[in-house]
Amino acid sequence: MSHSRNMRTGTTTIDVRENTFRRYVLDRRTETLDTTYRTVRWKVSAGYGVKREKYEYEDLRRVAEERKISLAEAEALLGNA
Repeated sequence: MSHSRNMRTGTTTIDVRENTFRRYVLDRRTETLDTTYRTVRWKVSAGYGVKREKYEYEDLRRVAEERKISLAEAEALLGNA
C-alpha cells in the first residue's frame, strides 16, 4: 500500500502532493595547513560550478579556545589559507 493511500484513509485531507528530488554530491578533500598558531585542516568541496572552502570546525574551535577569542576572530586570525 502506498504512503498516499495510507494518508488518505487516516485524514480528511482532499489532496496529497508528492515530489521527487535528486541529490548532487560535491567532490571533497581535506588539506592540512601549518599555520603560525597550529596545524589546521582545510576542507575543500567542488563540483557543478561550485567551490567551497572552510576550516574544519573542531580545529577552528580549538584555536578560538586556546586564544580565548570567538570563532569569527579565530577564522580572521588564520586568514584564508
